[in-house]
Amino acid sequence: MIPHHAISGADAVWHMDELTSACGKHPLALHGDVTIGDELHDAEGRASRARGGDAFVAAFAGGYMVLGSPDGGVSLDGLREYTICIRLCDPAAVWDAPILSLANSQLANSGMLYGSHLNPFQIGFRERARLTNDRALEFLHRTTPLARRTVPAYMRDDPTGWFKYLTTNPIHCSPTNKQDFIDGRLRLSVPVDLIGPAGWHDVIIRFSGHRLGMFVDGVLVDEEWPHGVASGFSGPLLLGAVYEKGKIRSGFHGQVDHVAIWRRALTDAEVADVSGGAKSVAQCETAILGPVARTPQLS
Repeated sequence: MIPHHAISGADAVWHMDELTSACGKHPLALHGDVTIGDELHDAEGRASRARGGDAFVAAFAGGYMVLGSPDGGVSLDGLREYTICIRLCDPAAVWDAPILSLANSQLANSGMLYGSHLNPFQIGFRERARLTNDRALEFLHRTTPLARRTVPAYMRDDPTGWFKYLTTNPIHCSPTNKQDFIDGRLRLSVPVDLIGPAGWHDVIIRFSGHRLGMFVDGVLVDEEWPHGVASGFSGPLLLGAVYEKGKIRSGFHGQVDHVAIWRRALTDAEVADVSGGAKSVAQCETAILGPVARTPQLS
């Protein structure tokens, strides 16, 4: 049996209690219109504690915070495994702002988790029929660029046609997909309509070497099969903002209960534990994925 408060074993945890969060090994700093120490009550408070939270949250009204000290943070560079967990809500159900990013002004876009436009080609017909808007929650995983992992002559001459296929085939040929593949970026996403746009959600990203998965409320909603190791994940993080071409853009309006990072991949049981437990996950699975499709069989 794993500990009930599984996030206590994370390599870095940020709770939003103003009495404890501003000190310790992994500090936080507030910028602009954001406050910490708002207490959740009744069912929301119980749900927070069931996941290892303390029922205190940060309230964002366009401001942001920096997680980690200015001279360092939790480095995931070179790892073949990591897990990131964040419990949050967007009461207005807008999902159009940066949520979690690298505090790196040298990147053209330092985003990790953010609201985005939905890519309809990544959604099945049954799921698409349930949508009423085009908003999605997206995560960007970074790995070593392809040019550093491939013999240059192979990319240039392409003796097998493999590289040419991957960068010109219809499923890969959009400018974004092509450049992502070359630069070592991989995106996971889920339509916010499927998870419940206005509710509280436990969002977990789990990288286990050969597999990258996004879980919402303990339910696996998207996965990919990456190459290489984690790259570029070092230093402090921005919560509620992103660097775009050297400038900070904020704009998140919502609440965050906690953020936790592990330098390993959580087990399925641990993912369920930090998402409210197996019973809660089972209920969310039906709500998010919909009823099991039943196909008539010929006798």
